[in-house]
Amino acid sequence: MYVSFTVPREAPEQYVKIFKPEYIKVPPDFLPRHPFANGEDHVRDESVVPFPRKQIYSQVDTAIYYSMITHVDHQIGNVIKVLEEKGELDNTIIIFSSDNGMGGWVNMVCLVSFNLTEM
Repeated sequence: MYVSFTVPREAPEQYVKIFKPEYIKVPPDFLPRHPFANGEDHVRDESVVPFPRKQIYSQVDTAIYYSMITHVDHQIGNVIKVLEEKGELDNTIIIFSSDNGMGGWVNMVCLVSFNLTEM
């Protein structure tokens, strides 16, 4: 079986409501501008929100990203549930891969863990 999730850049409203931007912690090293001229001040991700950066941009982008991840996580959970019901989970190798990221992340790195056993 092959499953492809399309348009992972949007999450249904029920997932968006879970994560409130004002409760998202901004990394302590957040900067409104890049600390030095790197010659690429306005490439794709840097053009998404205006300069100088405000912490709320990072909080909003992170909340949206968490919503998208939660949505995909639940959908993978649905696939696993069907595989269990059909007795095929033990004969299945699940490979999760993506070439999509969240454009607009502002000076931020986030590590996300998909724990499929806790659904």
